[in-house]
Amino acid sequence: MASPQIRRFVSKIKAHSFLTADGDFNSANYLAGSTMPKSGTAGTNVGAPAGAIYHDTGSNALFVNEGSASSPYWTPVSFTQRGLLSWYSDFRDGLGVAVTDTAASTTFTGSGLRLHGAGIDSNLGGLVVTFDATDGAGAVGLLSTDDVDATLTCLSVGTGTVPVFQPDQNGTMVIDVNIANVTALTNKAVFCGFSGLGTALLPPLMTYATTTVTNVAVDVAGLTWSSELTLNKDWLSINFDETAGGTRLAATYDTGVDAAAAGTYQRLRVEVDSDGVMRTFIDKVLKYTSAAAAVDVDEEFNPQLYIETSTTAAAELKVRHFATWGKKA
Repeated sequence: MASPQIRRFVSKIKAHSFLTADGDFNSANYLAGSTMPKSGTAGTNVGAPAGAIYHDTGSNALFVNEGSASSPYWTPVSFTQRGLLSWYSDFRDGLGVAVTDTAASTTFTGSGLRLHGAGIDSNLGGLVVTFDATDGAGAVGLLSTDDVDATLTCLSVGTGTVPVFQPDQNGTMVIDVNIANVTALTNKAVFCGFSGLGTALLPPLMTYATTTVTNVAVDVAGLTWSSELTLNKDWLSINFDETAGGTRLAATYDTGVDAAAAGTYQRLRVEVDSDGVMRTFIDKVLKYTSAAAAVDVDEEFNPQLYIETSTTAAAELKVRHFATWGKKA
């Protein structure tokens, strides 16, 4: 007869549906494939229930479905798995950069997150870790910019000398963040996604004018909104696969979802596959899927989240978590 400890263990596994009532393996909730999983309504293993586990045999990494059966939302069960090229922080380590620090780029020991951008080489921009004691959700990273128009503060990873991802080597590559505006949705822009530019004094990757978004850096893929657009609160799914000066009409790429009011968190995700297909998600809901080659698959990319000020006052953004991952080549 099995020991009480073994019986309790089996009982817990059955409760999580990895075994059937008869003790057989429940293959519906433990799935396997040879590629990195794709989220969304046409993603990997549509029909897998929430909580299902997917084993990518190529990277030997495990992922859990945080979404639904009709639209899986695959996230690593751990960001320290050997087959992943991954970074994660929820700021519980308390590490940040004081606004009085004027370094143009800082990489944090432990998490490997990087703070940089033209908005931090002054005595205003930085990343200050705080605790919103009333909500019980733990630490918050408060990103802030300089008070100079068109400057930004960016969260990324690595040192900046070499971009960390390339779609045809590391896809599906993903950035996933949970953010909240601090003040009203005016005089600022936000970007979450990937770009080929990672300089210490990072300038804005795009400019915004009424109805048009223009790229400054080659190859951009992500979600953005800007108060300088007529659609001044709308998240846009934007991708550029061209030299600087490419334009996009904001209305064409409108997700139909507004940036949340100050103090309300939104979870954003951008996925780019090995063939250059881009998908964007807001609060785990798929908002956009591009055609293949939305970006160059042999382009090197940095995962980036930034807040930009579009006036002579500092802008701020709260960050609950920053996560990014891809297959280790």
